[in-house]
Amino acid sequence: MLVLNKEINIKWIVIGGAVIIGLVIFIIMSIPKSKPLNPIPTISEAQIALQKQYESQLKDKDATINDYKSRLTVSYEKYTSITNKYLALQKEKENVKVPVTNTEIRNRFIAFGYTPLPVK
Repeated sequence: MLVLNKEINIKWIVIGGAVIIGLVIFIIMSIPKSKPLNPIPTISEAQIALQKQYESQLKDKDATINDYKSRLTVSYEKYTSITNKYLALQKEKENVKVPVTNTEIRNRFIAFGYTPLPVK
């Protein structure tokens, strides 16, 4: 009877294990799973948001570029007026003749604001 009793115990252990494994598999299979996300609306929403952000940044950059262009034109105009004045002064410098007489020297000193000494 001991042999028969051991076989029955092993049989029940195997059957019990199989039932427990079956229950565990059934419970795992019956757990509700979350539905998969539909990425298409999420991606399109992100794309629209990025496009709006890009357009606003683009407008800001365009405003900055236009500001720099206007500053550049003003600066270039100042530069050209200064260079024209410089060239005019260069031409005047080339046209200056060396004074020959003492009266010419005195007249030039007076024109520059220097008062010459009285002539003896």
